[in-house]
Amino acid sequence: MSKSLFARGLNKIKRKKDREQKKTVRGKYMEYVRTLPVDRSMVLLEARNGRAIDGNIYYILRELLSCPDYQDLKLYVVIEDPAAEHAIRTKISVLPKAEHVAHVTLHSQEYYRVMASAGTIINDATIGNFYIKKEGQVYLNVWHGTPLKTMGRRVLHEPHATGNVQKNFICADYLLYPSEYMMDHMIEDYMIADISGATVLLGGYPRNIAFFDESQRLDIRGKLAGEASKIYAYMPTWRPGDGGQLQEILQSIDRGLASDEMMYVNVHPLAKESVDFGIFDRVRPFPEDTENYALLNAADALLTDYSSVFYDYAVTGRKIVLFTYDEEEYFATRGLYEPICSLPFPQVKTVDAALSELRSPKAYDDGPFLQKYCPYESADAAKKICRQVLLGDKCMEERSVPSNGKPNILVYGGDLSEGARTDQIFAFLADPEKPDGNYYLTFDRKDLKERFPILFDLPEGIRYIGRAGTMWMEESQQEADARYQKGRISFDEYWGIVRPAFELQRKRCYGDMRIDRIVQIPEGKPPGPDASEIELEFSTYEL
Repeated sequence: MSKSLFARGLNKIKRKKDREQKKTVRGKYMEYVRTLPVDRSMVLLEARNGRAIDGNIYYILRELLSCPDYQDLKLYVVIEDPAAEHAIRTKISVLPKAEHVAHVTLHSQEYYRVMASAGTIINDATIGNFYIKKEGQVYLNVWHGTPLKTMGRRVLHEPHATGNVQKNFICADYLLYPSEYMMDHMIEDYMIADISGATVLLGGYPRNIAFFDESQRLDIRGKLAGEASKIYAYMPTWRPGDGGQLQEILQSIDRGLASDEMMYVNVHPLAKESVDFGIFDRVRPFPEDTENYALLNAADALLTDYSSVFYDYAVTGRKIVLFTYDEEEYFATRGLYEPICSLPFPQVKTVDAALSELRSPKAYDDGPFLQKYCPYESADAAKKICRQVLLGDKCMEERSVPSNGKPNILVYGGDLSEGARTDQIFAFLADPEKPDGNYYLTFDRKDLKERFPILFDLPEGIRYIGRAGTMWMEESQQEADARYQKGRISFDEYWGIVRPAFELQRKRCYGDMRIDRIVQIPEGKPPGPDASEIELEFSTYEL
C-alpha cells in the first residue's frame, strides 16, 4: 500500500515537473516572438503536425532541394517524436541534398525558435493554437485534401471546434485550393469571408505531380510487384476503435487475392499497432522508403472509402472502387457535401465484390468529375507554388477571400452557459436594429464541449470564432502573475509587466483579423444598443 502511495507521489511530482518545463519552454516562445528577427532565408515545413512528410509537403520540399533558385534557403522539417523522425528521415533520404534539411521536434525550444524566426512557414493542416503570426512572415497553407465530408461549422458533432483552423486561415498569406468547389466550401464553412486577407491560389496539388511521372511508376512497380502483375492500393479512412475490424478485412482480402496480385495498404498511424501484416501473404503495408503518392502512382487501381484520396487518384485515369461497407454508421454524425452515390466510382459492400471490381475494366465516365474537382492538376504544380510564394513569380491563378467592407464586430458573451445572459446575447444578435456589420460570437472552445448545439440556434448571418488554448507568458510575466495572485504586488505593477502578453494573446486567438468593435453583454444588461462597447486599446485584457 505504502509503495503504491509512494509511486503515486512520484508520478504527481513528475507531472508537476513536466508542466513547469512546458511553461518554461512556452515562455521562451513568447520571448522569441518579441525579440527574434524574421529570417527570410529560413523555411519551416510542417506536415500533419510532424507525424509524417508524405503528400504536398514532401513534393514542395523536393522542389526546394532540387531547384538551384532555392539553394541558399535553410530548410527545417517538423517531427513529432522519434518514431515519426525515423519515418520522415527515411522518406527524405532519397531526395537530393537531403543532408541540408534540419529536423526540429514539435514543441521543443528549437521548434519555437524556428517558428518565431522563419521567413516562410508551410503547413498542410494547422499550426498549434500557440502560434502568433509575426510581421514579415509568409504563411502558406496547403490544406491536406478536397473534402467529401462536411467541414467547420457543418460538422454536426463538433461545430464549435473551428477556432484554430479559422485562425490559421486568417493568418495565412496564401491558401492553396485545387478547385473552386473546395475554395467555396472552405471559405464558407470556416466563416473566413471578411476576416481573412489571404490570397487564394487555385492550382494543382504538389503531391499529384507523382501521377505524371511514368518513369518513376515503372521503377516502383519493378521493385514492388515481384511475380505479381497486378498491384492494388487500399487507403481506408481511419475509424476510432476499428483496428480489429480492419485486421479481419485485410485477412479476407489476403485470402481472396490471386497469385499474380498484390495489395498495398496505407493504415492510419493511430491504427497501425492493431494490424499485424506478418500473417499475410499478399497484403503488405506501404513501404517506408517510398512516398505514399509515388506508391499510389504504381497501383493499377485504388480501393478506398470516404477518403479524399480519390479526388487525387482520379488524375491517373485508372479505376477507383469505394468500399462503403459501413456507410450508414459512418455518416450517422458526419454530413456530406454531395451524396456519395453521385460519385462516378463503383461502390461495394463486401470484400468479394471489392476484388471483383478491382479486376474488372473501368466502365464509368469520370470526365465531369475531373473537370469539377481537378481542373488545375499538372506536372509542374510543385514548381508553380514554390515560385509563386518564394520568388514572387505570379504563375498561378489568384483570388481574394470575399469581403463586403462592413465593420467586423466581435461579441463576447462569457461561457454561453444556459441562463438569462445567453438569452440576452442571442436577443442582441437577433435584433434587426443593431448596428450594421459582420457579427462574430466568440467563446472558449472548452466551454461548449457539452453545449455545442446552441450554435445551431444562432440567428441567420451570425458567425463565430471559438478560442482554444491558454495564454502563454514569458518567465518574468509568469512570476508577476503568481505574485499578483498572492497579493504581493498591485494591479498597476502587475499590468505594467504582463500587458505585452495580453496584447500577444489577442493575436494568438484571432490572428490578424480586423476587429472594428467589440461588444460585451454584462450580466443582467438588457439587450439592444445599450450593450457596452469595449475600447480596442484595452480589448486584449477584457478578452
